[in-house]
Amino acid sequence: STFSPVAQSTTIKLLLSLAASKRMHLRQADISTAFLYGDLPEEEVVYMECPPGIAHKPGQVMKLRRCLYGLKQASRRFFEKLKSILEKAGYHPTKSDPCLYRRVHRGKETLIAVVVDDLIIASDSSLGAKRVIKKLRSAGLDTKDLGFPEFVIGLHVKRHTNGDISLNQRLYIETILHRFEMQDCIPSPTPANP
Repeated sequence: STFSPVAQSTTIKLLLSLAASKRMHLRQADISTAFLYGDLPEEEVVYMECPPGIAHKPGQVMKLRRCLYGLKQASRRFFEKLKSILEKAGYHPTKSDPCLYRRVHRGKETLIAVVVDDLIIASDSSLGAKRVIKKLRSAGLDTKDLGFPEFVIGLHVKRHTNGDISLNQRLYIETILHRFEMQDCIPSPTPANP
């Protein structure tokens, strides 16, 4: 299988809603060169031509043990590796979305939404989110802590001083207006329904 699941947009919005209502700590993490971490199982044989600079005989090829960018199954294999790491650390996928992981430890809840190589982490404690990132790094994944998630799947996320969270798609709307050369258009009020 080459399909790799990602968290649904409704799941991410629900996660942000829970984080706001429960005053959870939010962090975003990015896993660099994610698709290179996927292991190829023995039964999945993939060969490639030798790249320039590698000494080889004419017609000789290389058997891959790990994934490369451009390989159809790279995203799936990375997801399987990430899933394995998270499950060993005590995080379990929810029934409603296989890309939303949950762990309750000593009464503190941590939720992780996986969107390819980006993670949105909500935790009851500030250490809970940092612990996830530390666990991924100790498993060998080059994981960057991006702090509070300002942009998630095209949504601009803002946390207000009272703890509320608001979402907007201003950047997306501006991009569409520029694409159709309508950035200088004059707004018009919405007509009333008859």
